[in-house]
Amino acid sequence: MSMVEDYDGDTYEAPEYGEVSDPTEGVDLDDMGGPEDERPLILLLAASTGDASAIIEKYLGETVLGSLGAQCVEDWSMDDGARNDWKTQTENALAAAAQDAPGDKSYPFDRSANVQYPLITVAAQQFAARAYPAIVKPGDAVSVAVLGRDESGEKQARADRVKDYLNYQLFYRIADWEGDTDVLLNQLPISGCGFRKVYYDAHKRRPCSEFVNALNLTVPSDAKALKDAPRITQDFEVFPYQITERQRSGMYRETDGLLLDGNEDEQKPRQFIEQHRMHDLDGDGVEEPYIITVDVESTQVMRIEAAYDELDLEIAEDGKTVIRIERWCPFVKYSFLPDPKGRFYDIGFGHLLAPINAVVNTIINQLLDAGHAQVAGGGFLAAGLRLQGSGQTNVLRFSPSEYKVVNVPGGDIRSAIYDRPMPAPSPVLFELLGMLMDAARDISSVKDVLTGEAGKSQTATATLALIEQGLQTFTAIYKRIYRSAKMEFQLLYDCVSRYGDPEEYARVLDIPGATLAKDFNEADLDIQPVADPASVTNMQRMAKAGFLQGFLGKGLNDEEILKRIFEAADIADIEKLFPPKPEGPPPPNPLMIADLKEKESKAALNEATATKNRADAMDKLSLVAERGVMNGSGGMGGVAQQPGYDLGDGGAGQGGFGPA
Repeated sequence: MSMVEDYDGDTYEAPEYGEVSDPTEGVDLDDMGGPEDERPLILLLAASTGDASAIIEKYLGETVLGSLGAQCVEDWSMDDGARNDWKTQTENALAAAAQDAPGDKSYPFDRSANVQYPLITVAAQQFAARAYPAIVKPGDAVSVAVLGRDESGEKQARADRVKDYLNYQLFYRIADWEGDTDVLLNQLPISGCGFRKVYYDAHKRRPCSEFVNALNLTVPSDAKALKDAPRITQDFEVFPYQITERQRSGMYRETDGLLLDGNEDEQKPRQFIEQHRMHDLDGDGVEEPYIITVDVESTQVMRIEAAYDELDLEIAEDGKTVIRIERWCPFVKYSFLPDPKGRFYDIGFGHLLAPINAVVNTIINQLLDAGHAQVAGGGFLAAGLRLQGSGQTNVLRFSPSEYKVVNVPGGDIRSAIYDRPMPAPSPVLFELLGMLMDAARDISSVKDVLTGEAGKSQTATATLALIEQGLQTFTAIYKRIYRSAKMEFQLLYDCVSRYGDPEEYARVLDIPGATLAKDFNEADLDIQPVADPASVTNMQRMAKAGFLQGFLGKGLNDEEILKRIFEAADIADIEKLFPPKPEGPPPPNPLMIADLKEKESKAALNEATATKNRADAMDKLSLVAERGVMNGSGGMGGVAQQPGYDLGDGGAGQGGFGPA
């Protein structure tokens, strides 16, 4: 085995010449194409893996591949020409955003001002700076939602395992995913759209998710969506040594004279196309999906692969007739702003701001040229004026604080030189420039409050309202990005489900009983991004945290409020800031204990007061009774006359306690 390098820099083990795996292994080539063979070609291709050119050559002949390569190149050229206007605008926008040097101007005079104002650059940077941290959560880009009832919690446990494994693939196995996402979010606002290609690489034994520039992916302009396009063509460059390595590994078929093109640089890259197209290769009237890799210059087919397998075929009851083929499309389109005319390729700030940017550049250059002309001056010299002296010519140039000696009287100089009046830079141009800059900010939603330049006198609530209003356009764009990201993660889920490594899955999760076949084979999971499109800026999060801070100590869950405040401030290790929770039942609320003690104290005081009142009453009754006996009243008849003692009927009568 030998180590070879793939086109994205990764290395893998490739077999030597004697070890090249046969793409037709397991298929009886001698039993193909003859009348005794009852298996259609489409079933043979569905069962094959990798390059299927050997099967096609054996079944249909070598000339089929030659004509197929020429047709792929011709169709790609036609589709690329149909999008020429959009392609030219996008290339110019990318050059303007990169601030490529425009070169010297000769109008209105040689080497006049040629400033390129960075309208598109600022708009794209502002968008990417907000979108990247909101969309790419470190280690947590994918979430898995559970559909249907889950009383036992088994679905949620499985969803958590799938989520962890997919995030592991994105951030650890697919090393360039986060970097490609950064590039995507920087190019998307300029070109208007970008693409992701998700597929399983058998050589690397892992899924891949690659960013594809919209300029390098050609789709017929009248297609409404990728799934409806009859062909999708990706163009890329391959170095000769990479071609050799891939031929040795069996990825590309062997060709004659491909590299002998007379180039001065033997390692000059060659242009290849990979076309995903529908083509009736076997002539049965049903177009099948194929992935065909072609060298553009020689039109030779380097690789052909069926874009389907047995699971994608819908076969009639006779076991031969193909009714329908589910097409595998590895591309996902990320859209910035849909084209107003409904065409396939979308638009971005590069298309919307280009006309305004051109006028802004013209005004700025006119103002600079007018200022330059006014400062430099110029005019007319009389023909009879001769300024030549020793070593001098008629042309005199001055440096600051310098005087020239000439052999001409001063009066003759004043009468022979006429300064041409130079108008000052027009104030109308300044006003027009300000109006255009405001229009550009409206289009790109780059307001002062969003760039950190809001007035200091504004309240937090007013600032939050302005931010939310200014981000309405961005929020709609974020939702389109999340919709595309959901499709990308679904493709990643399908790749793992079909081609994933069960041993790696168990090794990564380290959860007993977790199996890839079970976790990725159920239809009750829905893959979707985790970020919230409505909350995308630190200013928004901090303003909401300030709102929550006002509820501390108001009877709510203060610990939860503090956690959300710390999360908004992006504080690490929040759990360490709180004291450890004691084991056992939670302690009672101190406020409830104090309230209970206060109630018990009041009840005891009331009981003591009542006891004292009863004792005082009994003392008074005893005193009254003693006085009645001493006075000979014969009982307690006088008690009823005492104020404050109402004993019912006014006393015991005349008899009282004594004899009648």
